[in-house]
Amino acid sequence: MRASTPPREKDTRFDVTFPDGQRFTPLRELRAEIEIPPGEERDVTLSGWLSDNPSLPEVRRRYGLEIEFTDKMLGLALAEMDRQGLLDNTLIIFTSDHGEAFGEHGHVGHVEQVFDESLHVPLLIVPPKGSPLRPLLEGQSDALVRLVDVVPTALDILGLAPMPGSMGRSLMEEGPRVHYSEARPGMGFDPLFALRDTRFLLIYNGARDQFSMFDLLTDPAEKTDVFAEQGGQRAEWQQLLKDIAAGKIGTTADSVGGEEMQERLGGLGYL
Repeated sequence: MRASTPPREKDTRFDVTFPDGQRFTPLRELRAEIEIPPGEERDVTLSGWLSDNPSLPEVRRRYGLEIEFTDKMLGLALAEMDRQGLLDNTLIIFTSDHGEAFGEHGHVGHVEQVFDESLHVPLLIVPPKGSPLRPLLEGQSDALVRLVDVVPTALDILGLAPMPGSMGRSLMEEGPRVHYSEARPGMGFDPLFALRDTRFLLIYNGARDQFSMFDLLTDPAEKTDVFAEQGGQRAEWQQLLKDIAAGKIGTTADSVGGEEMQERLGGLGYL
């Protein structure tokens, strides 16, 4: 819709009501109403993102096609590097920024939950031929690795100095690691903050002030909440997650926290 006069210098957001249809629900028709204050004429812009609503089998099929295409392109790139004689002296790292859920915990996608299907990603590291660090890398094949550990590992393999202020740790360094993750979707879902190691996943629901906990050794599918029985196993994590949720510790999912969070994790024995 278009009014006859130009908008004010500063844009204003008006409340929108939907007489027909609702946001984030399957529909064929959507009608929106905007009420402009009496006596005002404004330019109004309506924007939206439309998507189909495929079935879960169709979602899996499309995702499989994406993987197939990526695999083909990666194969072509490696073949060309081999043709040019570059593979032997090249460090190759293949990973991803997130996983994908296909209904395992009632969700599809990767922004609403912090379970393993959303966090577990491939990590393939192929050092240059003859690298003395290859045996050390192979020894970490089952280790818990954070994305922030990838760059320090690459620098270590290449014999370069660590980046100033880097929060990750090379895989060549031994010691326990704890993985931090969060989900702040803001679309009708509660904000979640989580810590996990090789044994437990602890999730804090910031909106409900509620914890849930999963024993990854006996319950790798993360189906049974054992917080009531085993919450004391990771009691020191609980206040840390509450402080993060309350904004007392500045953090984002990709930085795994600031210096204060790193210091507190270090004090708990994690580096």
